[in-house]
Amino acid sequence: MIGLYGVQLATFIVPLVTLPYVARVLEPAALGLVIFSQGFAFALMAFINWGFGLTGVRSVASVQNDPDALAGVVQRVRGAQLALVLLSALFAGTALLLVPTMRENPEFLVMAYLAAATTGLTPAWYFLGIERIRVMAVIQLGFRSVGAVLTFLLVKSPSDAWIVMALFTASSVGPLIVADVLMYRDVEYRRPIWRHSLSELKHGSTIFVATLAVTLYTALNVVLLGFFAPSDEVAHFGAGERLVRVAITLLGPIGAAVIPRMTALHTAGESDRAKQLLVIAVAVAALPAIAITLILIVFGEPIIRLIYGEAFVADAVPVLRVLAMIIPINVVAVVFGVWLMTLHRDRLVVAIALVAGISNVILGSILASLHGAMGMAWAVVAAEGLAAIGGLGMVVWGGPAQRTVSTGAGRSREPHRAVIVGTFMTLYSPALS
Repeated sequence: MIGLYGVQLATFIVPLVTLPYVARVLEPAALGLVIFSQGFAFALMAFINWGFGLTGVRSVASVQNDPDALAGVVQRVRGAQLALVLLSALFAGTALLLVPTMRENPEFLVMAYLAAATTGLTPAWYFLGIERIRVMAVIQLGFRSVGAVLTFLLVKSPSDAWIVMALFTASSVGPLIVADVLMYRDVEYRRPIWRHSLSELKHGSTIFVATLAVTLYTALNVVLLGFFAPSDEVAHFGAGERLVRVAITLLGPIGAAVIPRMTALHTAGESDRAKQLLVIAVAVAALPAIAITLILIVFGEPIIRLIYGEAFVADAVPVLRVLAMIIPINVVAVVFGVWLMTLHRDRLVVAIALVAGISNVILGSILASLHGAMGMAWAVVAAEGLAAIGGLGMVVWGGPAQRTVSTGAGRSREPHRAVIVGTFMTLYSPALS
């Protein structure tokens, strides 16, 4: 658990330390270019990861004491990821042709692609599967911390935006090199075999659909806005969205905490007590969510001024106030999703998220082209609301729970998928939004 928090610290918290400084030095236009490029990288990362962050962990954990089988898992997963890295180059090339920001700044596209490829290939799934995630946490935290120090030392003007992106990329390349050296000290290297890698891709396809839904809700927002708006508007939207996502991340464990108990109640046939727990979970989740929302709405101006500087206040504050409405909607939607998941309706949870994600892309394309950052903000709120309404509708009017299917070994396939989706919601609860 400490190791997992270390990974989260390296991924999210350390970069936030440099954010107030970077925002003031780069100013909106240059920061918007960095945010857009990083958002594009995160979208590619989701594609390259495919779902191996869960399926890879499961496969490694099941054979961690069998060196031959473990080498086979690493061979299959690494081969599949290399294929996805090559395929993602087509997306990068398409962006170079279609996105004016990338055509004007091709070096940012190259760095974004390199960061996505190396992060996607980093074998965090291996270290988590062999129960040595602390190793990965130390590696990532070390490189991110060095990157933060170098940011303060090297970034001095808006023209240094490329340095911010280069440090972001270096903080992705470094962990891959170190982690691969450590992994292949313990595991025999085997050249990837395409048919085995294709099998691994099929194995993780269900989780990939869920990952795709997450990407449509989160990383793709700034990228989509960048198709229709200049870099400064991307910066104003990104400023508000990052604050909102951090708030949702802090509230995410509320939904995760009720998964075991609610599952046990459903399994025991105690539906009335499960409903009582649902009401309690909604109340516990909604109250702090509403409080945080009101704080962001009422004190949005001093918060933006404190974190980003005066240059962001006029345009980022209205966006923040709109996006703040996501917080209670998202948190309640996640609780409804947990309810459906504990009824083994995990496919339905993914379907709701995917429909809402596609709606986000459609609405975002229309509203962002008409109203820029504010249009994108309202599109995200609408998609969030759609997901929450879908979850509520299925809880109130949905059919009976799916029956579990015995495997003959005292286990069932449906609870296993439910655990996967539960883990997914725990890690990415801001993104089921």
